[in-house]
Amino acid sequence: MSNAVMRLKKSRKNQRGAVALEYILIASLVAIALIGAFVYFRGTLKQSVTAITDTTASAVNQSIQGALTEKDDKGKAVTSVSLGGE
Repeated sequence: MSNAVMRLKKSRKNQRGAVALEYILIASLVAIALIGAFVYFRGTLKQSVTAITDTTASAVNQSIQGALTEKDDKGKAVTSVSLGGE
């Protein structure tokens, strides 16, 4: 009877190693799929990031220009730049 118990314990240890190996295989397949997706959609991703960057930069520049522009008594825009505390 003790021989059967020892076999069962060894079997459980072997299953734990098999489960760990399965998780490693799954993780590596997911990583390969992600790398493949990035390579496949590289051009589209680059265009999207470029568009987002350009839009953000344009909005920031417009905001800065708006902050640096003042209006005179007649409502006409006058640009004043005093960045050095002068």
